[in-house]
Amino acid sequence: GSITNCLVDEKGTSVIVTFGTTHHEDDPLRGVRAALEIIKSLEEIFVKCQIGVTTGKVFWGPVGSSDRREQTTMGPVVNLAARLMAACTTLRVSVLADRSTWQRTSHCVVYDESRAPIQVKGIAEPVAVFVPLFQQDDQPSSVWSDSTTAVRSRQLLENEDFAVRMEQRAWFEEMLRVAFDGSSASKKVLVLLRGVEGSGKTVMLYEIRRIAAKMALEADTG
Repeated sequence: GSITNCLVDEKGTSVIVTFGTTHHEDDPLRGVRAALEIIKSLEEIFVKCQIGVTTGKVFWGPVGSSDRREQTTMGPVVNLAARLMAACTTLRVSVLADRSTWQRTSHCVVYDESRAPIQVKGIAEPVAVFVPLFQQDDQPSSVWSDSTTAVRSRQLLENEDFAVRMEQRAWFEEMLRVAFDGSSASKKVLVLLRGVEGSGKTVMLYEIRRIAAKMALEADTG
């Protein structure tokens, strides 16, 4: 990818990265992969970010006069990426992708496909959004952060451990309900989740966050 714009202001740092200036068939996948890697790297130094990933035709070239010009990317797709980036905060996710990106990458990227379409400025109709989680070849990583709510891939949920996970989820939901029944909002509960590699700990972390959110509780995982 190419960094085509970088802006630093009172709101923070905004970067536009363009894939496709040197054409590759898998440019959408490269964009999603870069977004996941950026999130993972920044979380390691305790920095949060929001990313919008969109796919489509744009103008890419020099803009300005003979005195001052810059290489930039312009078009509705770029604007939509900015809107999705802004929507990440409201939806409590780290990255959002549009339908076009999802269609071109869902064969090898696991997405949360449960999100309802959102209304964004400049577009009359609600926009379908998808949360990329990880490539199917990879293990779930730290992109399952406090700002990410997601359901792991259907393949994982439809395996033989599904019934066990449902039982665990029901147990945890009941535990939270008992722990916080009639309690003050300041009460805290510590949950230690242990299991061997591949046993579904990341899925359960998501479930913990989802159940807590449903009960209007704040949950931090690590």
